[in-house]
Amino acid sequence: MKISNQFTEREKGVIKLLLQGKSNKQIALLLNISKSTVEFHLKNVYVKLDVNSRTEAVLQLSEDNLRKSIAQEQNENLWRSTGDQSAQAEYSSQEKHFFDPKEEIAMKNRTKISIILSITAILVAVGAFVYLQFEKVNNDSSTPNNEQTVPVNTPRGALQVPPEAFTRYYDEVLLLLQSLEPPFHFAAVFVAVDCFVPGGENCGFTESIPFPDGESFYGPVNWMPDGENGFYYRDTQILILNHLERRIAISGVLVPEILKPESQIHISPDARWLVESVQVEDPYASDLVLIKTSSGRVVKLDIGLEECFKTPLGWITPTKFLFHCDISTGATSKKFLTEVRYYTYDVLSDELLEIASGMDVGFDALSPNGKYAIYYEKQNGSRVKDLLNGEIYPSSLPRGQMIWSHDSSRIAIFTDTGDIYTSNYDGSNQKKIYSSGEPGYLSMEWFPDDKHIALVGYFNGNEDKTQMIIVSTNGDVIQYDAIPTTDGYNIIGISPLPAIKK
Repeated sequence: MKISNQFTEREKGVIKLLLQGKSNKQIALLLNISKSTVEFHLKNVYVKLDVNSRTEAVLQLSEDNLRKSIAQEQNENLWRSTGDQSAQAEYSSQEKHFFDPKEEIAMKNRTKISIILSITAILVAVGAFVYLQFEKVNNDSSTPNNEQTVPVNTPRGALQVPPEAFTRYYDEVLLLLQSLEPPFHFAAVFVAVDCFVPGGENCGFTESIPFPDGESFYGPVNWMPDGENGFYYRDTQILILNHLERRIAISGVLVPEILKPESQIHISPDARWLVESVQVEDPYASDLVLIKTSSGRVVKLDIGLEECFKTPLGWITPTKFLFHCDISTGATSKKFLTEVRYYTYDVLSDELLEIASGMDVGFDALSPNGKYAIYYEKQNGSRVKDLLNGEIYPSSLPRGQMIWSHDSSRIAIFTDTGDIYTSNYDGSNQKKIYSSGEPGYLSMEWFPDDKHIALVGYFNGNEDKTQMIIVSTNGDVIQYDAIPTTDGYNIIGISPLPAIKK
């Protein structure tokens, strides 16, 4: 594979978005250049890679290789604990009891008692202050039952938001908005799912919630299981978006050294931890860390592998996650990816298990329940593998971007030709439910009911205005009234909140 030093800075930017599955129109939007300029840069990339098509280029490149080859070496010590930082947002309104493997092990290690006692007083003082501040906010925000609570963001027209600002009563989605003309400004709006589904009785939405100046993010918000807080990325920081306050809360910076994930933030099934990778001195390597969601405390994992670039892919159980280890060899500044290995690691038992290796195999798109993953083999294409028993299901999946339903029972695939297919969790019962006629899109997500799929992109040749299409799993294209509070914006992303458990 050719090294990225041969590419210009603009070509590198185009390549990065290309590897994220973006269409030429999307790349042009995100880089603030014209579509013809994107096509010009792509032609140059094809020539330098000695390929003839977009697909061949994608096969020769990976976002990891590009990131590693263009990363600048950091001379500072990037490992430091953020245990004294507060997330400044409670995870849930209900008390949660979670399993903390590292803390249990630490408690057994009596030699550390003196160190723990030396910092306990400070942590207790800080924790007490944060708790009292949080209680004050809650008490000030409450109203007697016989008085009406007025949400901060009141919808236009006759539509209603959920009746109280501090409780989720209806299934909702978050729409990410971008202004129509540069310089771009970003905003968001919470919308009840009933606004998109025929016959819905609880349609409601907030006013557009502007981001603070200079703030933006791309990609989905990764919501906690109760939907009260969501995590998202800004540059190299993990931030918290608080649903209860219905505002973009730039709070809860968890760790500034974190590397931006390829697809999503990896929340453990019990919502206790995030597992992410952090930078080290060698740009071709990285370390894995656990980040405690309630406090931002960072725990470095001593996995014991040789130097490689470790990228988490998701959790299989509350204590075990899957990651891949990219091994590059060669001169320090001109290494080449020579091997990829896939491992599972249990944070309780420290068990490290290699489950696959080679340049012609790979894992992607773990199911929300952690049981299944899309398994790719060069000879057999993409299929589903059961990570718990090792079974590989025989049905081959169409090539494209794959999204699991929230209950892990189905898969939606957006193909390179612009078609949407659905299948069962094992790849069976495949059917095409929609054809957009466009090879790319900005966002595709399942609604909380796992019966509808929202697709956002530039369809019907309209390069100036995005469209949002709702497709049911039986192939019906849902028509809905536009949300008034999106006027003046393009919808560029959708992030469903977890379904309300009835």
